[in-house]
Amino acid sequence: GSALLCIAHSSLKAQSMFSLPSTLLTYTKPGHNLSVRDAESALKRMAKERRIVKNVGQFHVRPNSDVTPNYVLVGDSRIPCVGLYKITPGRGVKMLERWHSDDKYDVKKMYQLASKHECNSVVVLACKS
Repeated sequence: GSALLCIAHSSLKAQSMFSLPSTLLTYTKPGHNLSVRDAESALKRMAKERRIVKNVGQFHVRPNSDVTPNYVLVGDSRIPCVGLYKITPGRGVKMLERWHSDDKYDVKKMYQLASKHECNSVVVLACKS
């Protein structure tokens, strides 16, 4: 099925834990940063290959279907690729929302948006700090 892709800044300063209703795919380990260049290049590859990629920069995909910190995801007005996308395997990538610096969400909200956009998993490309 389709996946909801979010490209944003994130902070691991989560207030609570969140039980995942379906698989969450992330790439970076805590304390490691994903560069904007790597996120942009991954987005281009997903659009070209019409699927979720297994590697982003030096990082390998990390599926989680258990529990995650409900960390905050923040937009950035200076970076055009920051926002929300729908990936449909075999069909491609469609931008749903462009996120600006005052846009703030969390992992739980991603699942509400995934449901709204008929996606059955969530992919986060985030620069964790």
